[in-house]
Amino acid sequence: MNSGATVLITSAGRRGQLVHFFKGIANKFNGSVLVADASKLAPTAYLADQAFLVPRIDSGSYLEALLEICERQSVRLLVPTIDTELEILSGASKQFASLGTLVLVSDPETIAVSADKQKTNRWLLEHGFPAPRQRALHGINETTFDLPFPVFVKPARGSRSVGAQVVERFEDFSGLNAADDFLAEELIQGEEYTVSTYVDLQGRCLAAVPRQRVEVRDGEVSKSVTRHLPDVENVCARIVESLTGAWGPLNVQLIRDSGSGDYKIIEINARFGGGDPLAWEAGANAPKWAMMEALGFEPEQFADWKKNLAMLRFDDAVFINADE
Repeated sequence: MNSGATVLITSAGRRGQLVHFFKGIANKFNGSVLVADASKLAPTAYLADQAFLVPRIDSGSYLEALLEICERQSVRLLVPTIDTELEILSGASKQFASLGTLVLVSDPETIAVSADKQKTNRWLLEHGFPAPRQRALHGINETTFDLPFPVFVKPARGSRSVGAQVVERFEDFSGLNAADDFLAEELIQGEEYTVSTYVDLQGRCLAAVPRQRVEVRDGEVSKSVTRHLPDVENVCARIVESLTGAWGPLNVQLIRDSGSGDYKIIEINARFGGGDPLAWEAGANAPKWAMMEALGFEPEQFADWKKNLAMLRFDDAVFINADE
């Protein structure tokens, strides 16, 4: 087996589709797909070619464990999957590079912008991109708060819509957890889209595929359809190309007003998302591009992706001997 095509997916958990896509690509290069997770019951441990049990991200020894795996297994491409590890792995990309491992993550500047929703909003507005008006709730009072109700409230950090809610009156802010850093922004009613993009090592956006969020379960899309929206595709390509040191998958979330057709960018996630397999199946094969770049090849010229392709996600299972 050619270890030069070895991929390591971290915090793999339930990301079975990601493992399957990378296995299909790695097989073409006579390679393999490894996974790492803090739980020995991660389903992907039984889907990958090999699995490794690692410490939790906040343990202090997580980075050391991954470096050891990459060196021992001659990992060529490391693929992070959750927000809480992006900053750590981005900051350590040179350590991994010294072992011959390319980490599929943007530079720390972009990670900092995408990880904090207030920084995201400020960056978008400063660079002339459409974004909703937003206010931090810390220290506000009813006299100075200038957004019309109802407003949409969300934590400055977090994912999967945890803590997000609509607030009807100023008095309802008192029910929020004071320990959380909440933001309020103007409420936009309309269709939600996530745009799957991929930025290559030369800083070019190879694809921007809008995915309409038809149905969401537990904060993650379960039904989605690709839509051809030239204006959205163009602006999202410009956004990710404008981010400092952006590389790999970046998901841009937006809402298009159902009446006016205007849209506002609400979030940027600098990693693969749960709905990205729809974009890959449509032709924007980001895992393949990442593998090619890790092996020193320039990604192939991108052909047009399939419009109006739907993805209907469902639960699957693996069965193991619990005594082993």
